[in-house]
Amino acid sequence: MELAETILEYKNKRNELVEFIFAEDGLRDFSNYLHLQDKNQKINDIDPFSFIGIFNRGTLSISNRIKILEKIKERFKIKADIPSNFDGIPVSNYSRMFFYNWNDFENSCNRIWEAFEAFMNGNLDLWFNYNVIAKRNAVCTIPLFWCKPNDYIALDSRNVEYLKQYGIEVKVNDTKSYFNLLQEIRNKMDSGEINASSFADISFKAWSHTNTQLNISISEQLKMNSIYQEYVTLLRSTHNLILTGAPGTGKTYLARQIADAMGAEVGFVQFHPSYDYTDFVEGLRPIQDDNGNVGFERKDGVFKAFCKKALKTSTQKEDDIFDKAWDALLNQIREGIANEKLIKIGSWEYSLSKFDSLKYTSSNSPSKYTFTITKQNIYDVYQGKKARPSGGYQKDMQDIVDYMQTKFNLAQYVPNQEQKKGFCLHHRRNQPWRNLKNLW
Repeated sequence: MELAETILEYKNKRNELVEFIFAEDGLRDFSNYLHLQDKNQKINDIDPFSFIGIFNRGTLSISNRIKILEKIKERFKIKADIPSNFDGIPVSNYSRMFFYNWNDFENSCNRIWEAFEAFMNGNLDLWFNYNVIAKRNAVCTIPLFWCKPNDYIALDSRNVEYLKQYGIEVKVNDTKSYFNLLQEIRNKMDSGEINASSFADISFKAWSHTNTQLNISISEQLKMNSIYQEYVTLLRSTHNLILTGAPGTGKTYLARQIADAMGAEVGFVQFHPSYDYTDFVEGLRPIQDDNGNVGFERKDGVFKAFCKKALKTSTQKEDDIFDKAWDALLNQIREGIANEKLIKIGSWEYSLSKFDSLKYTSSNSPSKYTFTITKQNIYDVYQGKKARPSGGYQKDMQDIVDYMQTKFNLAQYVPNQEQKKGFCLHHRRNQPWRNLKNLW
């Protein structure tokens, strides 16, 4: 890679790299994450992999990655063309994308430069020893691929899963095992077992395979959710739904899915000839005290017990349901960050702030400002309110609510006055059960 060879020339003039990173006409708009442990203290040195990582962060839009490369091309007189897309190139989705060590900054930069120079000459020992590769395969091998994509493969999650299809288990803990892995992959490519011409080709195919599987999965889920929502709409309008069919045709499964789509509790009762009112509603049951005396106690049947549970649940705030969907969304985004693939909702790919708010970077904003959407913003939109007085970014937040409803079965918000509509339950003596009339 031409850029890697050019950067090596700056091993003993790293101050010029640092100046370029923080220059107004350099990369200042994209490098505010490069600081010491004290966020107010900028770095005064930089290692080569951290420099190359500036434009290989998953949190960047494609347009911003191109802008960074344009500045680098101009500053360092790079002859290679700038790519128009970055499909198949593994990235890091951590907002702090650097390889130096905060606690040993100066020494770590020096060690990485020594390892980088050895790597450019074909020796990986110093780099593997610095990273302890057994613990962080992806972090250690991704920058190798950035610099020499035809010689080394990145062991990110997509590539690792893709290689498993061809019987290749990735077990790398040192230079020797990594080179053995590279040779095993080359052998399978040469024999035609892996239909790829290079490590870069494998990386692209792994990326394409992951995206295809994801699109199929989401498409199937959306189709099924649409079917469930039809039943949900019918049930909410009629309050009753009877599913008929022969045993084993999926009635119970469908009932559970409808309940899940409503965010509802589920209880099942199987009727039989000896099942009576005392089993279903309430009745007297014999009990024995500590002295052996036998008496009778009124016990709730399965239906009344379920009604009490529903009544207790109905008094809780609707944000309990929202919280579950929100937590599921955060977990999915964290998983995406860990797997180096941000979750895209609507027009944006989302990561998380340190306070677990959603954030994305505008590629159109002159300041490349990072926008933050809080949980309260989304909850307000869920309730049909304006999240912000100006109404700004309302569509983006509505996209997130729609995603939570589709992906995590977040029930439609029902205002309190609609929740109170229902019917009164009576037992067989026509005496109303108190506190149950507003249950549905």
